[in-house]
Amino acid sequence: MSDDSDRIIRAANPENAYNLTQEALQEAQEVLDERSPRNTRAIGPRARELMAGDPASPSGVKVAEEELDVDLAAKVNAGGQLLEVTLTFPDVVAPGTAFNIQDGTYAGGGPAVVTGDTAALQPPGAPVILLPSVGTDFEDDGRIEVTLNGQELLRGRGLGFGEAQWVSSVQLALDRRIFTGNQVTVRAPIVPPSPPPV
Repeated sequence: MSDDSDRIIRAANPENAYNLTQEALQEAQEVLDERSPRNTRAIGPRARELMAGDPASPSGVKVAEEELDVDLAAKVNAGGQLLEVTLTFPDVVAPGTAFNIQDGTYAGGGPAVVTGDTAALQPPGAPVILLPSVGTDFEDDGRIEVTLNGQELLRGRGLGFGEAQWVSSVQLALDRRIFTGNQVTVRAPIVPPSPPPV
């Protein structure tokens, strides 16, 4: 049997315990704030700012979008935007036949009815759909999509490669027969405008 007569029990001090807890919470919050500063800037193409030292900022400080020249503003806002066209074919098209994605023309028939982002259907100055100028870029760019009646096709760098084959920046060919009424849809990112001559 133990002798409890020698034990000393300290009286609890609730006020002291509360103060110690609040100090510990404050210190923990300060550490968290230092490790993960909050980013309160809006996210999106129009919210981007140029950092100090950017060549477009003569003053060396951040500039607003309205201060950018037209070409640079177009490049900033073009990021991530996709254009789309859908071609509906009026007759049977043989495999490997090149067709124009902007006006629907192809050898041996047509033209296909084109809807979407083409020069004929857009207001003057609006971006129109274009494919990359090199077949390997068409094959490698995951943002580009070609579908036949809703089924995505494998992109190829040229004739004889893949299911949707690059021919030029405005032409494609498919490795399969296109039947009357079939639809081919092409999605591609906006091609940024060329930089102004120096």
